Amino acid sequence: MQRNTLPRWAAVAVLACLLGMATSAATANDYPNRPLKMYVGFSAGSATDVVARTIAQKLSERLGQSVVVDNRTGAGGTLAAEAAARAAPDGYTLLTVSSAIAISPALYPNLRFDVEKDLSAVFLIGALPTVLEVHAGMPVKNLREFIDYAKTRPGKLNYGSSGKGGRSTCPPNCWPAWPASR
Repeated sequence: MQRNTLPRWAAVAVLACLLGMATSAATANDYPNRPLKMYVGFSAGSATDVVARTIAQKLSERLGQSVVVDNRTGAGGTLAAEAAARAAPDGYTLLTVSSAIAISPALYPNLRFDVEKDLSAVFLIGALPTVLEVHAGMPVKNLREFIDYAKTRPGKLNYGSSGKGGRSTCPPNCWPAWPASR
């Protein structure tokens, strides 16, 4: 079975996903009548968490109901996404993830949920740049020079990232010339 990929815009987005749209018998006037849960796919204090907590606080103030942040870390946010995807589609579960969710189907072929079918993007919170930095002593001034430098040193350069599925997973794996540097 071939998995579909998310639209290109999702690859650069920080998504906020809402499951369901209050499909219960509750009317708009009494929603929400209990606390909402916001799953966050990254650890407390991370950029995604800070943004999620800011949104949770503002939502709580506006809705007059608590919004509880639940950090489910690991696997590039897919643990939180799975928890949200399995929640009742009653409008009480939110998910805040980074753009890493867009590449999750490619990195984790055995996901127990479908990113496109089980989650629904509600709005783009923002976009975060990804920066490649090197030691100041390296003889490179831009990405092209770095790639050329790396090509002449296969297997000799190291790259650090937050782990498989994180935002920093993609850059070295997405550059066409990167595999030649390994």
